[in-house]
Amino acid sequence: MGLTDGKRGTYIRLCIAVVTLGIAIFDVITDWIALGQFVRLAAGKLAVALGIFCILSTLLFILELWNCVHAIRLYRNRTDIPSNDPKQLRLDRWQETVSCLLMTLEDIPNTIILYSAFRIGSCDLFLGVFEESNTANIALLGAFLSSLWKLLSSCRYCCCSCCNFHDVKGCGGQCCCCFARIIRPVFAIILMGFAAFLFFTFNNRGVKYRSDCFVNLTTVAP
Repeated sequence: MGLTDGKRGTYIRLCIAVVTLGIAIFDVITDWIALGQFVRLAAGKLAVALGIFCILSTLLFILELWNCVHAIRLYRNRTDIPSNDPKQLRLDRWQETVSCLLMTLEDIPNTIILYSAFRIGSCDLFLGVFEESNTANIALLGAFLSSLWKLLSSCRYCCCSCCNFHDVKGCGGQCCCCFARIIRPVFAIILMGFAAFLFFTFNNRGVKYRSDCFVNLTTVAP
């Protein structure tokens, strides 16, 4: 017995909410792991900056958790939700808003902080985070997966939620609605490229970029 369009749409929305929450969990965990390393290695201002953005990301994660719980309550055992249902539209707006804030206030700043630590951080920080552990790689993986999912969900929000199924009043103007949603996928693409670039830079060019640390390490070694 096949799924009806309404039931299929409900399952898709539930899957999107659960996957979004799962990626957010992984992302926030990697941020706190990185912060623990920064604090342990006395990273100073970089640790303070990372700590601020970790707190912001945790608060936003709570909102993401609320979105997921609300989605489960809204779509559970329901197959007849119209596309212009006020509760569904409100949930869509919250999901988009939190997703955009997580990228701009968590993924992008934390990736920039990692880059700063790689280029100008102390040698202890450089060796501890980039050479002697997978902290940087795990954090970059979290940022990459998060930005990739936001790119995919942006296509869904624009092409499915807005232009095709919502009327002009519900969307606030199809053209304006979809144009505004261009910003998020553009940022997502930039972040994906930046995270991938840093991954290969961290792993292949560490000696070249921070040769001073390896010189110091060789000098003090017995």
